[in-house]
Amino acid sequence: KGINAIAYHAGMSKKERETSLNTFLQDDKIVAVATIAFGMGIDKADVRFVAHLNLPKSLEAYYQETGRAGRDGLPSKVWMSYSLADMIQLRRWVRESDAPMEIQQIESQKLSAILAFAESSQCRRQLLLQYFGQVLPEPCGHCDNCLNPPAMMDMTVPSQKALSTVHHTGQRFGMTHNIHVLRGADTERVRQFRHQKLSTYGLGSDLSEAEWKRVFQQLILCGALEMDAKNYNSLKLREPCRAILRGENKVHLRVLTKTSLKQTDMASGPRLNAMQAALLKLLKNLRRAIAKDENIPFANLFSDATLIDLTMQMPQNLEALEQVQGFGQEKVQRFGRVILDFLQQAQSMSQADLEEGFSASMWYSLYEFQRTDSIEKLLKKRALTRSTLESHLIQAAEKGWIEFQLLPFNLTEEQISEIREHIPHDPDRSESLSKLSAILGQKYSFGEIRYVQSLVWYQQKQTIEEPVV
Repeated sequence: KGINAIAYHAGMSKKERETSLNTFLQDDKIVAVATIAFGMGIDKADVRFVAHLNLPKSLEAYYQETGRAGRDGLPSKVWMSYSLADMIQLRRWVRESDAPMEIQQIESQKLSAILAFAESSQCRRQLLLQYFGQVLPEPCGHCDNCLNPPAMMDMTVPSQKALSTVHHTGQRFGMTHNIHVLRGADTERVRQFRHQKLSTYGLGSDLSEAEWKRVFQQLILCGALEMDAKNYNSLKLREPCRAILRGENKVHLRVLTKTSLKQTDMASGPRLNAMQAALLKLLKNLRRAIAKDENIPFANLFSDATLIDLTMQMPQNLEALEQVQGFGQEKVQRFGRVILDFLQQAQSMSQADLEEGFSASMWYSLYEFQRTDSIEKLLKKRALTRSTLESHLIQAAEKGWIEFQLLPFNLTEEQISEIREHIPHDPDRSESLSKLSAILGQKYSFGEIRYVQSLVWYQQKQTIEEPVV
């Protein structure tokens, strides 16, 4: 609730998908929810988080999809949840497909690989690179297993008991009944089939029902058991069970612990002080304004890593700007001047002003207006309405960044005086502006009325602040 998000899936029209994709590329505070079955090709460098709500079909797919995170080099997170139902469904699809047996075996091996990756206690990056034939000598130090190494317990013997019970009950019953047999439960069904007479009856009374459920789930996940959906989810033995029963393959389970989010936090990026953090936020807003005007994805304009480098280096000239990450000659030529002027303006301001009183979009409107000296040209340059641009320029004049008489309002002295007559001394500006618009709106535009009101307010402020000699 409250999270800005877009959808992307095969049920949408081509136009709807294009709109969603463009929104995702242009916005830096949005989540894209896309189906794996309908790939969403994106070129967005600053993806900070990739979540899989279902198990991918292979490590190749997982690698490709998680590879969308952190392409700008800044710390990012990938997260995956999966369930027993995921693996059962994927294995069923492989088994019931019309593909040749060799292809089915390959797909089955891929499923086993992604499951082993998910269940492993080793460094994720080492496992992933090893799968693709590369070697990482030391653990990465950033994955969940490195940050919080899981404790593992050997559950081979309980697994052998579980498999034996499935065999002795004739592979006709589901998980719950087999657990009842193992725990020595006196149920009507156990008595009905005389399963209290089985050699495995009561052999698992040392484990809880929840613990036995995890054992059976692990055996299903690793392919030693299969749930037969057509026969009330009865458990069937599969070929991998032989190696477990003979003790050739071990079965391990993670010791379940409650892990806080703070414990699994990724390694942090560069640490910024309060002033730098405020400047970074403004640079992101400036990036958005420029990218919108240039009609390009903001992340393709400047990555977050580039903006962070700007806040830390604070270049003073074009030569120094070329040393900032992500600034080649072309970007320096196109955007170097605006970036340097923006940084110079920011340096002259206090932290409080940067955090509260500085609009990057407003500053950029002023910057472009001073270059063109025409509101009409500014309208063509900036993807904003005339009213918004006039408001930006008036705000800039109130800050003293440009003189009021240089603003694009062609009012005579008589017209200014007429509007001024209706402005009360020390007014509530927002309420006064509404009243002024109601009185003068037929003759003057909202921008013209606001211009004169701001001029009067600014002059009054200057008089109050003028020192007494």
